[in-house]
Amino acid sequence: MRLKPVRLPEKFVNSIMKMLGRYEKKDLLERSLKLKNVLNCRKRPLEKQDLRQQLQLWKEAISWQMVGNMDNVAPEDKVEVEDKIHRAVIKKVRQQSYNFKPIKYDTKIASAFVADKGLSNYATTFRVLKEIQSRQPEFQPATVFDFGSGIGTTSWAVNTLWPDNIREYFCVDVSQQMNDFAFAILHGGNCETTKPIPGVYFRQFIPLSGKNSYDLVVSAYSLSELPTLNDRITTLRLLWQKAKQYLVLIENGSLEGYKTLIEARDFILEGDKKTRKQNPATNAPYGHQSGYVFAPCSHDQPCPRFSDGSNTPCNFEQDYYTLPIHKKNVSTERFSYMVFRKGARSEEEISYPRIVRPVLRRSKHVICRLCCANGSLSEAILTKSKHPKDLYQAARKSQWGDLLHVLTTEADQRAITDEDDPESTDEDDPE
Repeated sequence: MRLKPVRLPEKFVNSIMKMLGRYEKKDLLERSLKLKNVLNCRKRPLEKQDLRQQLQLWKEAISWQMVGNMDNVAPEDKVEVEDKIHRAVIKKVRQQSYNFKPIKYDTKIASAFVADKGLSNYATTFRVLKEIQSRQPEFQPATVFDFGSGIGTTSWAVNTLWPDNIREYFCVDVSQQMNDFAFAILHGGNCETTKPIPGVYFRQFIPLSGKNSYDLVVSAYSLSELPTLNDRITTLRLLWQKAKQYLVLIENGSLEGYKTLIEARDFILEGDKKTRKQNPATNAPYGHQSGYVFAPCSHDQPCPRFSDGSNTPCNFEQDYYTLPIHKKNVSTERFSYMVFRKGARSEEEISYPRIVRPVLRRSKHVICRLCCANGSLSEAILTKSKHPKDLYQAARKSQWGDLLHVLTTEADQRAITDEDDPESTDEDDPE
């Protein structure tokens, strides 16, 4: 469900503007744009075994290119040739391998984050949490755990949606500088004022004790900052243990961001099946709590985006209002997300298809690209002449990211691939 442009809370904006007032505007905007580009292009580092395999492939290719068969090299020349090959491999690594480095948020980098990326983080978090609220109005969280809390955007979004419910916000961010910024923003840019959101606590590390659990656990743009698969799985295990009902994961809408979420999806749905015995009563590994994908998927099958060979991410967009210091009043963030819910998917629950690409509006018909409950991608073509008026109008008004609250027949759908993805401009129906 794509919302209208998200507007940040007035107190949140006022606090940010007060804190950013100490920085020169031009320099601040340049730094914020640079940081945004770095974060949007972020990649996970190769695992050690993958790196070793890649190095071996490069070594074999360079060796063959330089001398062909090493057996033909004279014994007295082998040491020199091998040294040349080694130096060429190192050069190749530096040129083509992604150099992952943890970002250390000092005052300048933290302020650059606040000026831009922090706004889009709020918008996407608000949009995802709004879907939970809209689909499950009976869900009234009292406690929230925020991993990678940054400047506290999750706390502000949760407080906007459930203002009278929350008694505890537990925020974890390894950067003390970001925690300081979040604390100052919470206090209106002045640490001496009364904070508008009570019950907010900041820590640098996740408590290892599994005693405390929370109604809602959120990790926004944080899993991809962990350097190894083992780190990500260890963190996911802790977050899933702490979630009473919902675990929300949000990442950049890039292929790398989506692959990070697929790792998480596989772990939540399958647990450590490769190394642990399954409990036949729950069909899940012993000690692993079962759950299902609440959104965006309407199924727990493998992601069709990867199985169809297109290797494209499942992502969405959300518009949001920027700060007064920006030239553009409204900006757009592309993101991917996963919401997991504890327990089993209800058989009575109707799993509507999700619109996973922009709706194509044509004269007298509309085309919706869907991810369906059976785990497949399909395309629904709804026309004025063949479908009921309310169904046709509902599809026409739908947006990328919405659930299509209609059950279309197989005759209305045909399998699609991204190679056949018609990216043309939407057209209003003349009638």
